Amino acid sequence: MPMTPELRNGIDRIRDYLYGGGYPNPAQNAEQLSFLIYFYMFEAAEAARVRAARRPGADAYAGAFEGEWHLRNPRNAPEPGVETVPRDRLRWSSWAQALNGERLVNWVREEVFPFHAALSAGGVTDFMEGARLVIDEPTVLTQVVSQLNDLHLDRVDADTKGDLFEHVLRQIRQAGELGQFRTPPHVIRALVRLVDPRIGETVYDPAAGTAGFLVAAWDHIRLANSSDAGSEEVEAEGKTIRRGLGDTLSREAVARLREATFHGADVDPQMVRLATMNLTLRGLDRVRILRRDALTRSLDRAAKAELGLPVRGFDVILANPPFSGRLDKDRIVDDVKVGRTAQTELLFLQYMLNHLADGGRCGVVVPEGVLFGSTGAHRELRRRLVENNTVEAVLSLPGGVFNPY
Repeated sequence: MPMTPELRNGIDRIRDYLYGGGYPNPAQNAEQLSFLIYFYMFEAAEAARVRAARRPGADAYAGAFEGEWHLRNPRNAPEPGVETVPRDRLRWSSWAQALNGERLVNWVREEVFPFHAALSAGGVTDFMEGARLVIDEPTVLTQVVSQLNDLHLDRVDADTKGDLFEHVLRQIRQAGELGQFRTPPHVIRALVRLVDPRIGETVYDPAAGTAGFLVAAWDHIRLANSSDAGSEEVEAEGKTIRRGLGDTLSREAVARLREATFHGADVDPQMVRLATMNLTLRGLDRVRILRRDALTRSLDRAAKAELGLPVRGFDVILANPPFSGRLDKDRIVDDVKVGRTAQTELLFLQYMLNHLADGGRCGVVVPEGVLFGSTGAHRELRRRLVENNTVEAVLSLPGGVFNPY
């Protein structure tokens, strides 16, 4: 089931309902809606993992809904004195239609959120740390859950799940909130095509935001390894793009893509959370998005090895790092310093140069000041770019390309 106008309109109606229901913060609403969509879609993704584990030669897998769940609040017990319930009751399909009103709020806030927090704590990224239910008005939450049920999200494939999630994140962008973390999808796709990440290479975004570059690299590699029958044209945010299933990839290659290809980091815990959910819904639940400031904290070889990062650098780096920011000079780590500057766009570019493997490729969005700035730091960075690296191309984008992003 592809992304359809009905799905988009359904999400937009929920957004409008939240606003009218007394929740006017668009960024917060997008995050809350992201949680609920993730809970809904997690059930189907989990079922697929259980099925895959049953194949001959597959690794054993203990399903998330197997066993007992210790209730966090006694009032959610089916009867007095009961302390545990089957974890199966944490499935969306179990509670989303059976509960409403105050009971629904209590169950989601006190059981569903802690359940997924416990799962994420045992994963590669603890993206649910600090997450909580904000939509706590019983009538509003009941209506939002009911409207999500009407979208039948259990019928969509992994790519459509991701597209739908991206549409939710787009509401943040349109509202003018957290816009610095968003890059127009067509700019991302163009940059990824130029850099051309390939199977067997490592791909890194040190300012991952919502993981747009990593998702685009995943799509690019799969399309490059798809037969004619395994690719199709789809509509994404008003544009027609070609997308592939990666049907010519071996099982080993797919496993490498899912587990040892993509890496990311971001300083904002909300971005780490959204990026991880975005990747997980696309089947990339083994991708680690680190919560760290790359400019103020370095990692030695031992730390990189422990985190599963390539110690010799990344084959491909793709990023749109924050512009117009300045750091306290005392906090900047020595290996990213460029003269005496504290401008983040210069520091990030040096950081990326430092973390490229020999022969690695980097595609990065920078303000034009990086190319034409007259300070000593600007001139020094340009010297390092030209003398120590190969600059293949500089693309100047016309004004307005990033609007309304």
